Amino acid sequence: PPPPGGGGGPPPRGGGGGGRVSLLVRNLPNDVHPNDVRQEFERFGAVRDVYLPRDFHTKRPKGFGFVEFVEEPDADAAQRQMDRQHVFGRPIQVEFARHGRKDPNQMRGGGGGGRYGGPPPRRWEPPRGRSPPRGYDRGGYDRGYD
Repeated sequence: PPPPGGGGGPPPRGGGGGGRVSLLVRNLPNDVHPNDVRQEFERFGAVRDVYLPRDFHTKRPKGFGFVEFVEEPDADAAQRQMDRQHVFGRPIQVEFARHGRKDPNQMRGGGGGGRYGGPPPRRWEPPRGRSPPRGYDRGGYDRGYD
């Protein structure tokens, strides 16, 4: 029987559920193409997807990527054999991804509105100019009011 307080054993790998098993690959060169990464990892089994995130503002690669395998044993073999290997001219680090992919709003660093953490979205405010508000008397001469 499982121990009290829930199942025994590690949580499911890959972070996505639904049979998705993703590896996080660190230290990728900025000029690597997803097809190059796919080709390296397909030696271990069927690859469902390769995703190389880019910075939202600069559109430059972030230097890491995700390789999603169809079968967990293939991902396990790839992780064991590819971790710390020299690929694309540099040593890469390969580990099981702990979380699923972020949506575009999370990639921008927002998080969106207090419900899921992070600051609430900012409301639009009119620009604050340097000119004084209407009806403001800067003085300068006597208007003759007593």
